[in-house]
Amino acid sequence: MNKRVPMRGSVVFLSVLAVAALVSGCNLPKHGSILFDIDLEPLEAAYGALKGDIPAITGATVTLFQDEADTIVQDLAVSGGHATGTVNDLAEGYWHVKVDVYSGAAKIFTGEQDVNVIAGLVVNATILFDPVVENPETGSIAFEVGLNPVPGYRFLDQAANTVLYSAVRDEIYFYDAEQCLIAVHNGETFNRVRDIEMPQAPRALCLAADGNTFVLGYTTGQVYSLGVDTGEFTLLGDALMDVRMLAAITPDCVLAVGPGSSSGSALKTFNTATGQILASQSVFYSFQDIVYNTGTNTAYAFTTGVSPADLYRIKLDPATGAILEAKDSRYHGDYNFGAPVRLIRGGQRVATSSGNMFSCTALTDTDITYAGNIGQTYADLAADDALGYLSLVTLAATGAPAKLIIVRQDNFFVVATVDLPGKPKSVINTAANVVVTVEFNGQYYAKAFSKAFLGL
Repeated sequence: MNKRVPMRGSVVFLSVLAVAALVSGCNLPKHGSILFDIDLEPLEAAYGALKGDIPAITGATVTLFQDEADTIVQDLAVSGGHATGTVNDLAEGYWHVKVDVYSGAAKIFTGEQDVNVIAGLVVNATILFDPVVENPETGSIAFEVGLNPVPGYRFLDQAANTVLYSAVRDEIYFYDAEQCLIAVHNGETFNRVRDIEMPQAPRALCLAADGNTFVLGYTTGQVYSLGVDTGEFTLLGDALMDVRMLAAITPDCVLAVGPGSSSGSALKTFNTATGQILASQSVFYSFQDIVYNTGTNTAYAFTTGVSPADLYRIKLDPATGAILEAKDSRYHGDYNFGAPVRLIRGGQRVATSSGNMFSCTALTDTDITYAGNIGQTYADLAADDALGYLSLVTLAATGAPAKLIIVRQDNFFVVATVDLPGKPKSVINTAANVVVTVEFNGQYYAKAFSKAFLGL
């Protein structure tokens, strides 16, 4: 199952230049055709290696999806070890392409991928097939297909250095620093719908509090906005420091974290509407992760280098951006902490990767009070406050695989576990799914587990 068998085919767009010329300057949707030509022999050999016999592939069907467009289903002609056919009238942008391969009436392989159709170009795409378990405007696409080394997971065809989610838009954002792009996926269907490009990879990245704009921080101190819908890249101002972390406070305010003058960290609140630095303060600790709690108007940061690690609280006035207090916890290393830090129970507690939890209150004397242990360490955690569950991904231990663990928030009892391949990188809670991203052999894969499947 883990053997990847590359198989090359070609998909050639016909009349691309003619179509583009016909519609230029008239604001009409541009359409064209895709010609599929996929070599099936390596799949037959791979199936034979898995099952012990080599089937005759007799049919293949392609299904193409795009938001606000009719689903296209078309059979390919199978002859001479190739599956061929033409899909006409495709608009530009991302199409979710699904290919099902049949031997007689039995579907033996299925594969899918999101492919960006670009006018006048041959775009390389990879479709990895899973064995089926019984019981541009127009442009060109060249497919490389093979067996999926991570069955059931979607090959992302990019890095996932940071994964963000906008609840107001129900969209997942996979940030690839090397390619300087953010891939946008629908939170319900998990289909890739578009890419947002940027001219330079930022040092820090967050979603604004309204969920409609990215805020990007650079080592130069400059802070930019990036429109989720428009992709517009706009200079907001200068934080006058190397911006290493960002936390959204209000739709017009972010907390920026940079290095201190000699050690520790510098904190600055920054108005994204005016470009003005609202407040600044230096602290002795170096921050590794930060999360903002709107319920207590407090940012909680994991710090290292002192005690040997701790949680730090930064009390803010969201109306003015004033930093009211910056203070470490009372414990000074008495407990294990660890990044990432995540808010749970609707912001009543802050969790650390060690599993230790701490209360969140507006009062200095009771804030960051030890409140027990979840019972699991985690590589990432996502809270579902609507249904009352936590989704945790854990790293592999000796003799045990990595896991997705679903825990009730009221008593922290485990209600479901799923073994995971590779190294978990993130978990995101959407309205309909729990989306897990893993790294496997240096490549990134993701799977949307439906909450119905998990029993939530």
